[in-house]
Amino acid sequence: MRADLAEILSDLDTLNTEQAFKRKLAGTFSNLGFNSFTYVGFKGDTSSGTKHQPTDFIFLSNVRSAWIDHYLEHELGEDDPLFKECLTSRLPFKWDETFRANSRTKRESRVFNDGADFGIQHGVTVPIHGPGGELGVMSLYSDLNEKAFAGAVDEVQHDVHVLSMHFHDAVQRALMKVEKVPKPIPLTEREV
Repeated sequence: MRADLAEILSDLDTLNTEQAFKRKLAGTFSNLGFNSFTYVGFKGDTSSGTKHQPTDFIFLSNVRSAWIDHYLEHELGEDDPLFKECLTSRLPFKWDETFRANSRTKRESRVFNDGADFGIQHGVTVPIHGPGGELGVMSLYSDLNEKAFAGAVDEVQHDVHVLSMHFHDAVQRALMKVEKVPKPIPLTEREV
């Protein structure tokens, strides 16, 4: 575990804009060996299968905008194997050539192949499940070669997990406007 982890986590309470979070995410994960990141935080239950509106999530990233534009234009999110894995996993998972080669549909393989065309070869994704069915997805990408990447991930995987959970919580508190549903007022005996 990193010695400066407590300092990084305490700084999160001071962040209150998307730009501040992006700077902190980029700096923190760059120090751990990841050159770029994507964070998506959904509010509400993501397992319901309903289509989400732009106001239902927050998106923070420092990947090339050309990749983001391509991803959205071709609606790759519907078939993204990383997102699908996050729906059923609780722990971070490393994705590399082996993960990408597992049996995939043509559209799922396209997500990885197109990503590789934009320089996204491998990374780590952290699924973050919260109360009320909310979901956060933190994906970190690395330019390291396959062997160096595997070693780096083994060294920092626990830090990445803890940091991602805390970043998600801080983003949800600072940037997501979640309507609080008041608790029901219990009926009196007479009303019952």
